Amino acid sequence: MLNTLHISHIDDSVMLALRHRAQEMHVSVEELVRRRLKEIGAGNAETNGNTKQEKFIARFPEFGTWSEEDLQEFERNTAPLQEKNAVLEKLRGTWTEEDLREFEHNTAPLREIDPDLWK
Repeated sequence: MLNTLHISHIDDSVMLALRHRAQEMHVSVEELVRRRLKEIGAGNAETNGNTKQEKFIARFPEFGTWSEEDLQEFERNTAPLQEKNAVLEKLRGTWTEEDLREFEHNTAPLREIDPDLWK
């Protein structure tokens, strides 16, 4: 049996947020609220949408979910990017004297090619 629920006196900011979220998920506001009510009824409301994977699935539901094997393959394939991100994070932060020496050593050949670039 299906039931009907009518909710009145919803704050404008809440309604705007619901519309925005529904648009992101490519569903109606009614469908969005129906899904959240179903999650609450199933006891999943506290955790739903908190992980990156859950947020991705919520935004792109047509892609479905990943198996553990899919996730491991993705992590293997993106490991080089994670290493590159670690290097970029290091560049963004404060360098130690050792970091600076290592950088100068590694870029010395480049300074010989284009000395004007390093002024």
